[in-house]
Amino acid sequence: MSEVTTIASNEFVRVVNNATLFAAKPKDGRPLLQCSEVTFLDEKTVRFVTTDSYDLIVETVEAEVSLAMVGHVRLVNLFNLKPLVVAAKSSPQGRTFARIAITTTIDNLSVELKDFATGATFTQKVEGTYPDWRKLFDDSKFNGIASSDGTPLGLTLSRLGRLSKVRLYDRADDTVAARLEMHDVAKPYRMTIGQRITVYSMPVRLS
Repeated sequence: MSEVTTIASNEFVRVVNNATLFAAKPKDGRPLLQCSEVTFLDEKTVRFVTTDSYDLIVETVEAEVSLAMVGHVRLVNLFNLKPLVVAAKSSPQGRTFARIAITTTIDNLSVELKDFATGATFTQKVEGTYPDWRKLFDDSKFNGIASSDGTPLGLTLSRLGRLSKVRLYDRADDTVAARLEMHDVAKPYRMTIGQRITVYSMPVRLS
């Protein structure tokens, strides 16, 4: 039996664009890291997790989730989604009111995504196990930006540039700020953007 989850088209486009910033590129030869781990958290929330093994973004998005799919996980290749994203952006109904349908079944890894407004459809099946990112971060330890010995935090410009492209809303908003937290300059730092986006990244060693 097919289970259908729907997400507002504008939110779907935004979250996929954000995730793609943090995915491994096709030329890297790491197909699993070209994907987002999509988790149907509850009846109103879907979570996208994406990493290229250097930075990781976690974002939740409001959705209408089929009850049978709650707790289930699927992998979706972000780069193969590009035609669907382009179609959703050009929806004649306007992206705010259009919906994307994610159709799944309990016992099959296949995922079908369809833009209701344009009829564009994308189907794929990704097999494999996504990295267990939960073991890498202890959220209880993040508290401000102080380090015990005053060592500065090293950030690369390329990673800062990636962060500058993350969108909390449908359009760029210069008033959006990121909250930076860390507990050790040699361990990952955490940035939270609004209530739904969290980015983890490893600092670089400064000479």
